[in-house]
Amino acid sequence: MYHRVLDRLKDAKLTIGASLSMVAINLMYGDSLVVNSTDSLAKQMEMALPSAFGTPDATGVDVLDFGGSAAFTMAGLEAARRTTPLDELAVTAISAQMISCGTDALIDQTGLIHNATDVGSSAIGVAWAMKFLLDRTANAEDETAKRRWKAATVVFAGTLTLGAYAFLGGDDGKLDMISHASAFAVGAAAYKFGTWRRHHNGDTPSQEFIRGTAAEGSPA
Repeated sequence: MYHRVLDRLKDAKLTIGASLSMVAINLMYGDSLVVNSTDSLAKQMEMALPSAFGTPDATGVDVLDFGGSAAFTMAGLEAARRTTPLDELAVTAISAQMISCGTDALIDQTGLIHNATDVGSSAIGVAWAMKFLLDRTANAEDETAKRRWKAATVVFAGTLTLGAYAFLGGDDGKLDMISHASAFAVGAAAYKFGTWRRHHNGDTPSQEFIRGTAAEGSPA
């Protein structure tokens, strides 16, 4: 039992390290990483990456808000790292955060969003999870499994867009819905790139990849 737990911890060292880093940065700089829809476009873009480590305002309880956002993001990492090499994970994360924040910032400039907090790492988690779901769908063992993964992808997308708006409501809900929709597009693009890259390199997905249990950094 002890060795099994130790092996699981070793296997998840990337996710554990990323989690601890997020907590440390939030504790040290959290209050200074908040971005609001009333901020200028330049400031919002400047703070796009740092704001991933800030505390969202969903329930008003900082521990729950940051903990929930960080846990969701790390769940996305824990899934995606099994089918995605480290360099693609990093590019997907940066792209998701920059594009989702950029989209939010542009929407803010139109006046459709009047007073909302744009902070947190959920867009990264959405992109990572979307990449994983599309990988599993494309490499499902049979048609029944493929249909299940497709259904899971649709439910996930609906929950993180329409569900986010229903839960938060108002401008915060609109901003989250837009942010997550942008992140879904990034995840889909990451899937397309990963597929092209494997085909270009002549790689054939391994059984570990198909089951989503490949070691980090070597999905095929």
